[in-house]
Amino acid sequence: MRSMIVVTVLALSSCTTIESHPIDEPMLSPAERAWQDNVFPMLVSTCGDCHRYNEVGFLDGDDVWSVRATLVSSVEVNLDEPGQSRLLSHGPHAGPAMTPEQVAIVLDWLTAEHAER
Repeated sequence: MRSMIVVTVLALSSCTTIESHPIDEPMLSPAERAWQDNVFPMLVSTCGDCHRYNEVGFLDGDDVWSVRATLVSSVEVNLDEPGQSRLLSHGPHAGPAMTPEQVAIVLDWLTAEHAER
C-alpha cells in the first residue's frame, strides 16, 4: 500500500512541471521563433548597415516585430512563393552577400511564414 502511494505521488508531481516557457514570454509560432532567434539577428548584422532607415530600408523598425512587419510587407518577400523572394537573391548590389547557410535559414523562415498563413 505504501509503495502505491509513493508511485501515485511521483506520477502526480511529474505532471505539474510541463511549463517550458516563462509566464511572461508569449507563445511564439515556429515562424515567429525562427524570425526572433535566427533570421532577425542575422539580417540586421549582415544587411542592416545598408538596409535600415534609408530608401531601401526593408529592415526599418524599432524592434524585432516591427522590422518583421516591414520586411514581410516589402517587395523583398514573396510569401505566396517563398523561394522566389528577392531577399534570397538580393539582386545586384555592392553589399555583402548572404552565405548559402544564411540563405537556407531565411528560406526556412519564409516557408514557415507561408505555411502559417
